Amino acid sequence: MARQTRMTEKKLINMISAGYGQGHGENYRPWLKNTRSAISKIGTQSSGRVLYGLNRSCDFKSRQEKKIARALLWLGAVDIREQFPLWPWPHTHPLVGAPGTEQLVLPDAPGLLEIAEKADIPHGVFVGTNLPYVATTDFMVTVQRKHVPNLIAVACKNREIVLGDDRLSRPLERLELERLYSKYIRIRHIVVDSEVFGNELLANLDWLMPDEHVVADLLNDPHLGEFHDRLNEKAFCISIDEAIEEARHHVGWTRKLGCSAFRYLTWMQELDIDLTQPLLMTQPARGGGIRIRALLQHELLGEVDHADP
Repeated sequence: MARQTRMTEKKLINMISAGYGQGHGENYRPWLKNTRSAISKIGTQSSGRVLYGLNRSCDFKSRQEKKIARALLWLGAVDIREQFPLWPWPHTHPLVGAPGTEQLVLPDAPGLLEIAEKADIPHGVFVGTNLPYVATTDFMVTVQRKHVPNLIAVACKNREIVLGDDRLSRPLERLELERLYSKYIRIRHIVVDSEVFGNELLANLDWLMPDEHVVADLLNDPHLGEFHDRLNEKAFCISIDEAIEEARHHVGWTRKLGCSAFRYLTWMQELDIDLTQPLLMTQPARGGGIRIRALLQHELLGEVDHADP
């Protein structure tokens, strides 16, 4: 494994000039990138498949982060910026530059150094230097509230860390700095782990997550609405497999296209299927998924606009 290069003032300036930790949507560049030299001995970094709705490759530091990001997109997030920097010096609000913010009056953000000093929490420096460390939050999530962009800072942390009784532990100090930073810039801060969603839901979302190109073709197909109506009529009384077969035969589709449409419609909850339960294709679908997603959405993201397909 290659040795990680020590941070220098020149390297720090070059990274900022290159746009790391900046941008929105497909133009965002994470502050921390997955590189061979940055992989730990117990690392579970994840890049790979682009998540539906982001239109760019991502740099997650764990498989748990990737699963949670996928679930947040399913709940209605319109942008997720992983490894987002909380700059140590004063800077513009992290929502500045996002589409739809042109008329918003957003407060400037104080540097994390100032916040840490007021809270009497050590800020930290890059190893072997006097340069202030650039801390990050796992996700800076954008949602729409009444057609206005809004931010939520999301920390992906295991429950054992959050519930620990050592308030002076470094992970809890970092969480407190994230919470204070969020308070200063008037955004919500939440801490989640995979247990919030449950393994079954996360596994189902992994399988169901649509492909952008497939969705584009489906939305241009004049038979999608007819397929949906037929599938929705049958999927809760006969097996899902049989319902797909009947619906796709009815509109003259191939088996592959019918299965792709099923996954897309289920992901979008156009079919009211409970995704917290095993999705057994040889059994009728279980209803109630729309209500479950609405409850999770309200708990984690608050009131958000419904995303267009």
